[in-house]
Amino acid sequence: MSRSTDQIIGINLTIKSRKMGCANGEDRISNLPIHVISDILSLMSTKDAVRTSVLSKDWKYNWTFIYNIDIKSLKIREKPSFLNFMGRILLHTHHNIQSFSLTCFEDLGISQMTEWISVVLRRNVESLKVIYLHKGIVLPQSLLSCTSLRILKLEWPCTLKCSDTDPLIFSFPLLETFELRGCNWLNVKCVEIYAPALTILHSMSSFEVGFNDYIVKIYGDRIVEFTSWGGLPRLFVLPGSQVVYAELGYYSTSTYPLYQTGLQVRMLLQGFSSLMHLKIWGDLAKAIAFLGNNSPLPRFDMLERLDTYDKLNVSALFELLHAAPSLKSLNVCLRDLDDHDYDGVKPVPSCLVSRLEEITFMYSSERTPQLHLAKFLLKNATKLKIVHLCGSRPRDHSLLTSDKTVKQLILRLPRGSTCSTIVEDW
Repeated sequence: MSRSTDQIIGINLTIKSRKMGCANGEDRISNLPIHVISDILSLMSTKDAVRTSVLSKDWKYNWTFIYNIDIKSLKIREKPSFLNFMGRILLHTHHNIQSFSLTCFEDLGISQMTEWISVVLRRNVESLKVIYLHKGIVLPQSLLSCTSLRILKLEWPCTLKCSDTDPLIFSFPLLETFELRGCNWLNVKCVEIYAPALTILHSMSSFEVGFNDYIVKIYGDRIVEFTSWGGLPRLFVLPGSQVVYAELGYYSTSTYPLYQTGLQVRMLLQGFSSLMHLKIWGDLAKAIAFLGNNSPLPRFDMLERLDTYDKLNVSALFELLHAAPSLKSLNVCLRDLDDHDYDGVKPVPSCLVSRLEEITFMYSSERTPQLHLAKFLLKNATKLKIVHLCGSRPRDHSLLTSDKTVKQLILRLPRGSTCSTIVEDW
């Protein structure tokens, strides 16, 4: 059916009107409602949003309606100018702040950072992200019980403190993501986190500290993603029944923390009955193996992927394989492996015989990989479909030919699966 003459005329008049408006220099963006302009400016970096004040008289104060503040100042040329800029932003914006993100590598002073965080918290901020590398700042107490926060990410060596006898209590009724990296606990014996909506919990402390004499208790049964790097507390009480992804990393400096870390990791994993993906880094596998059979690992019936990186302890690997009957994907590093009696592995982990479909072998392109573990896995993985060879890129590109040698070595190994293919990745 053809359009009527009136419809065609109406469309043509509309197009003509728009063209005339553009030709006459009409500023259509400035005529938008202020809430629309606010949305547009809030999608920009804060510095760019403030720069729009020079466009015209009408735009002089439009930036004050932004509700997302995003500042990235890796290197500050004039500190007083930057402090003045931050003061203007926090003083003159009209709305509550939905998101505040600050990345700064310069030392701005203790009082300034504490004041800015306090102001943001009073503005009902929903997302607070700070990356700051300088020590000495004590976080305001108002942070510990912020009722508006949904996302909290702090990556800076700030200090959280309380009395020797009282627990350090966080109360976040709406918080969904909680990341603490590098924060110090001063005089803290017990940390209690009340966060019924929490789904993602990431914690990173100093790698030099393997054992910390405090207790952490999490009250919230919706956590699905958990990450812990560095030192672990003496006791970590976490309702882990819903956790499907966990990443644990640890680098030891003495035997005592290694033993304690192994004990705490085993206790932590006891509650992860729904775990589907586990990553372990550094000396964590060695810590797990330190206790042997004195504290057995739980059974991970739903675990489908296991990634292990550097300093792999073979005994811990086999203990994990025995505990994961449904494992489909395995990532192992073929360097710095400890000696192991592979012929004495009885019985063979059931996941190798019945479920494992994918293996990734990581190695250094500048060193010949240790193939005893690869030989055992390939021989017993009867359902294997694909093998990834992942070599680190060498500093000397003339050594790239070593990857062909690695592939040839792997191809010569006996395989229990007749339909597996080998793929080289970088």
